[in-house]
Formats: sequence, C-alpha cells, structure tokens
Amino acid sequence: MKFKAFLCIFMGVFSILAVQAQEMSEDDIRARIQPVGKVHVAGAKATMASGPRSGSEIYTKACVACHSVGVLNAPKFQDVADGTHE
Repeated sequence: MKFKAFLCIFMGVFSILAVQAQEMSEDDIRARIQPVGKVHVAGAKATMASGPRSGSEIYTKACVACHSVGVLNAPKFQDVADGTHE
C-alpha cells in the first residue's frame, strides 16, 4: 500500500514538472542553462579570432609543445625516423 501511495505522489510530481517544462520558452531555457560564471586567469589576455590562420601559426602555438620533443610518442616534426618529413 505504501508503494502505491509513493508511486501516485511520484507520478503527480513528474506530471507537474513535465507540464512546466513544456511551457518554458526558448529564451527561458537558454537563461536557465547559461554558465554560472567565467574563469579569468590573471596575466592572460583574451584572444579573439582574427580570421584564418596558417598551418605554421597553429603549429607554433599549439602543436610544437609535444611534437618538438616527441611527448608520449608524438611524431617529431621533420624527423624521417618518425615518418613525418613534410
């Protein structure tokens, strides 16, 4: 008998929440799921996309850290033994 009462209460709450979710507009949903805060790292400047970047720009900013010394077996750039000689 307790299970039936619990089940009825659960279904009632579930139904109310389902109806409430259907009544929310797109703007309400966007506002509800927005991030709570932002991370600010002291000394770091914000970078904005300034258009297309060349492959060498991307490599020197991101890839070189691992591929210059072979971190975790990353193929080294222009190392014939690693098979990367472009």
